[in-house]
Amino acid sequence: QNRGFFMPLRDKFLIKFKIILDKLSPSDQQILITLANSEQNLTVLEIFKQLSLSVDEVINGLQRLGDRCLIEKIDNYFQINKIIKNYLTNCG
Repeated sequence: QNRGFFMPLRDKFLIKFKIILDKLSPSDQQILITLANSEQNLTVLEIFKQLSLSVDEVINGLQRLGDRCLIEKIDNYFQINKIIKNYLTNCG
């Protein structure tokens, strides 16, 4: 019996999203969580100051997260998708 077919769409999304998050590097996870916990959009420098990562690790991590459409850059600020932020702050 294929229970996955009858699984609610929200549950399917959460399972797939958890798989994506689990595949992120520890530094990318730290960046994503930092953005999720912030009340406002952050610059590279603000993210760097909050983490124990090199500037290169922050810049490369932001690029990888952007390539995966998990964050976006607006002017010089980075923001996390609201659905992803909600998941990380309430479910993750």
